[in-house]
Amino acid sequence: MRILYHHRTLGDGAEGVHIAAMVAAFRDLGHEVQIRGIVPAGSRGPRHRLVEGVRSVLPRALFEGAAAGYNVLEYVRIRRTIEHFQPDLLYARHARFDVAALAAASRLGVPSVLEVNCVFTSPEYQQFEPHSLAWLARRFERRLLELAHLVLVVWS
Repeated sequence: MRILYHHRTLGDGAEGVHIAAMVAAFRDLGHEVQIRGIVPAGSRGPRHRLVEGVRSVLPRALFEGAAAGYNVLEYVRIRRTIEHFQPDLLYARHARFDVAALAAASRLGVPSVLEVNCVFTSPEYQQFEPHSLAWLARRFERRLLELAHLVLVVWS
């Protein structure tokens, strides 16, 4: 099976370890996996520094708006990747304001799996990192869950 693994993380902490482990598990099972993300998982290169820098200087509301707006560019990138790679499945790691990959997969008829490690609009998460644009975050999260063919929940 050809799997397109999508993430929108910096992949520099536990999430990077998780991404690497999931991709390794898919490959160990004989699947061909291509990874797409805002930065390569585990990378500390220029794009990683750029995203970290933008996040550190923008007010939260502006950063959230930029994260939502990034879906336009990301949709084009993922759509091209899907058309070129022809995956049998899109496996996406849930991220705030990130609907582009699942929207492109849905548009092109590619089944999708959404891995949810936390619900970003939950009261529990809001205590950790509140949203400035909570109404927009809820709309994005609801749409993301609607687009996924299957939702996998990581439970601890």
